[in-house]
Amino acid sequence: VPEGSGLRLALDRDDDGYFDATEIKMGYNPADPLSHPGRILSISKNGGKVALTWESAVGLKYAVDWTTNFPKAVTNTWRTLVPSFLAITNVTGYTDAPPLLDRQRFYRIRREP
Repeated sequence: VPEGSGLRLALDRDDDGYFDATEIKMGYNPADPLSHPGRILSISKNGGKVALTWESAVGLKYAVDWTTNFPKAVTNTWRTLVPSFLAITNVTGYTDAPPLLDRQRFYRIRREP
């Protein structure tokens, strides 16, 4: 299918919901259902804390960043909340306690090389 004109035709050998070409391009194994970019599973706020939970691949490194000005700013200033760490399970979580002065915070989870 020409780009932008319909559903992309592709293989997903391991049935993890990600096309093989996407997994290869991002450095994951398209034949392993546990190796994929992952999904955010939950974001919840309890009191002054924000809990993030995402699918992860065991043995890969992740970092958590935050900003207060997404998406309105011309350039977003992402700050590292959690430096890279190694995932030891298929589900990883982190809880942030932002200062009360931050009326809003946006988070992103990055895979580190």
